[in-house]
Amino acid sequence: MSSDNTRPATPFNHSRTTYRPTVEQLARDETRRRYLRRNVYAPIIFAALLVVALFVLLFVLAFAAPSPRVAALVSGLSALTIILFSLPIIVLMSILPIAWLALTVNRRQRRKNFPEFGPMAYRGRFQTWLWQLDHLLDNVEDGAVNVTARLRRPLIGLHARAAYLSTGLREIRENFRRSS
Repeated sequence: MSSDNTRPATPFNHSRTTYRPTVEQLARDETRRRYLRRNVYAPIIFAALLVVALFVLLFVLAFAAPSPRVAALVSGLSALTIILFSLPIIVLMSILPIAWLALTVNRRQRRKNFPEFGPMAYRGRFQTWLWQLDHLLDNVEDGAVNVTARLRRPLIGLHARAAYLSTGLREIRENFRRSS
């Protein structure tokens, strides 16, 4: 068995890049991780544990010895639990419209900042597809107009000759008719 002694033993062996962060960058990364644990993850975990504890307390009280005081407490706790469950759901449901608005503003800003790349630079695939479909339908319409024009010319000529002959024959008949 051969061992790979060419690589130094660092925590970055899994990385695809050869870049090694500086000590200052590692310190900033550790500060960022501490901040996230203290100010983001801990409050979320605390709120989740509080909701679970309220739900368990509500469940135990609901099936314990029923009394009017316990029923009032269960009613209040159930309202509090519903409020605590609905707040994160409201936040999650409001993310989609906010993301759509941010995407729209971002596209408009890109259009203002980079107009030199032409109209296709900021158009989506669906808009491009609709333009291609419109161009195809215009070509079909132009082809139909050309074909019908080629079909109309001989028919109009044939009808014109027939009308000419019919009128000529009628005039000849009128000339040889007896006048009374």
